[in-house]
Amino acid sequence: MYEVTTRLTDTCKLVEALIGTSPVKDLWQVRDGGMPVFVHTVDVTLLAIENIADWQLRYGSLDLAAVTLGSLLHDLTKATCRAHRQFT
Repeated sequence: MYEVTTRLTDTCKLVEALIGTSPVKDLWQVRDGGMPVFVHTVDVTLLAIENIADWQLRYGSLDLAAVTLGSLLHDLTKATCRAHRQFT
């Protein structure tokens, strides 16, 4: 139990640090369909967390930390591409 709690605490710290970075904060300024991209990112993350138990039953072991971090990072290219005018 200690290992799980420690891992969860470490993951939470990493998520907090990640969402505080400039590239992630920049996602609030990028809009897709009129909505800030970061709103979509949070929605994807919450859906992933909510459904991970079902996915594990279907596909085997999945790392919650990896799924959480991956879902938070999946749209970062939108902000960087917009900054360099490579995304329309």
